[in-house]
Amino acid sequence: MEPSVVMRKYQLFISLLIILFFLNIPLYFENIRGVGISTSKWVVLFFFLTLPLINKSTLNNVYRNEFLRYYCLFLWVITVFFILEGADTQNLEYMKKFFFRFLFVISLCIVFTSSYFSCKQFKLMLLIAVFFNIGSYIVELFYPFLFVPVSHDSANPGRSAGFYVDSNQAGGALVLGVIMTISSIVKRFRLVLVCFAAMAIFLTFSRSSILIYSIVAAIFFLQSEINQKQSVLIFVLILITGGFLYSDGLIYLEELLDVGDKNNIRTIMIRMESFFSPSTLDDSGLERLMVAELAYELFSQNPFFGVGFGASRELGVDVSTHNMFLFMGLEFGLLGVLLHVFFIMTLFLGMKRAGCHRAYLIPVFIFYWSFFSHNIYDEFHQLIVYAFCGAGLLGAQRRGVYG
Repeated sequence: MEPSVVMRKYQLFISLLIILFFLNIPLYFENIRGVGISTSKWVVLFFFLTLPLINKSTLNNVYRNEFLRYYCLFLWVITVFFILEGADTQNLEYMKKFFFRFLFVISLCIVFTSSYFSCKQFKLMLLIAVFFNIGSYIVELFYPFLFVPVSHDSANPGRSAGFYVDSNQAGGALVLGVIMTISSIVKRFRLVLVCFAAMAIFLTFSRSSILIYSIVAAIFFLQSEINQKQSVLIFVLILITGGFLYSDGLIYLEELLDVGDKNNIRTIMIRMESFFSPSTLDDSGLERLMVAELAYELFSQNPFFGVGFGASRELGVDVSTHNMFLFMGLEFGLLGVLLHVFFIMTLFLGMKRAGCHRAYLIPVFIFYWSFFSHNIYDEFHQLIVYAFCGAGLLGAQRRGVYG
């Protein structure tokens, strides 16, 4: 067997590992099942497995990856603030997490710029992962404790999340997956993916995910990425189905759960009502609003340099800011906010230069998601997508990165 054939098969194996990270499986087994090796060890193992893919050309391309350049800058900033703040135990653990994410980004850049990397093959694998997520969210509706046991603190019956555990993260991962893979499907079948993904995202009851997916689907419709005539018919069917779910679906869901968790059903009902009455907030929404107000107040007291490294974890509540702009401002001041804006603009301009005709979709997602999550630089599925986009900056038209 020729060396190139062996390396291409090895590259396929590495791509499969990336898909496992995209599905959040290593983190799931560590945090929920308590089995297997830690996620940090998975990252180190993945890094060493990518080393055989390195050659002179790969090193040059890795250096040119703009997402890696940005992440280096981001890591340098947080390291400076970490040193200034002091190395207590919590901050040290916090810093270690970002170091391992940085190592993961380096590994991704090596893979995506390797001469053995097949973009078409990887997108096909990612498409399979997207349909796997869709299936797992639907199955979880009927078996609410299949992924997270009822005794676990993270159990959230009634809201599908699959291996992601967190429903908002699960919805966001599916939105990104659809954006990245829709061009891999023949146009007449794309509506199938869009509709099944819409149903799965709805089952997460994540307001942020449902709203951003509605925007993405509307863009697909306006740009004729999907069949427009069929889309209108499907939209009418979705409205009819939505009316059924609102009137009778939650009653069925309550009977299906049958664990005495009435409060969770009430929360889901409030979440649905909030689409028609934005002022309606559940306990989670009220808590996030309170934290956001507190974070903004602290940031306004010291806007130039922020409160300090790790400040978002010391707000006196169990949740963080759920807002990337507030997170960066609170910990790093205006520098942090500008740094995040710089990341969005760099990604957009770079993808546009590369000839991606949907260059704005990923940056639009990041900008929107930044108002609902503070984990933009932390979640594996997001890092994979951004590193993939960074690799696309090297020649999207030549390699067909975005279809």
